[in-house]
Amino acid sequence: MIAGLHLAVDMGVENLTFKSDLQLLVGHMDGSFQVKDPLLLRYYHVVKGMLGKFKIAQLEHINRA
Repeated sequence: MIAGLHLAVDMGVENLTFKSDLQLLVGHMDGSFQVKDPLLLRYYHVVKGMLGKFKIAQLEHINRA
């Protein structure tokens, strides 16, 4: 996710929709799951900071099927 966000920032993307089949990732980012692991918490803060660089940033959970 972080690599994709860096690429989107470099490309000048203003409106972003990030789709993931990882329910834990989307749950952490939308606040429905608590981030307990200290390493994941560091990544969480990096991603939250990067999402602030977009006018619109949406995260969607999609089924693996």
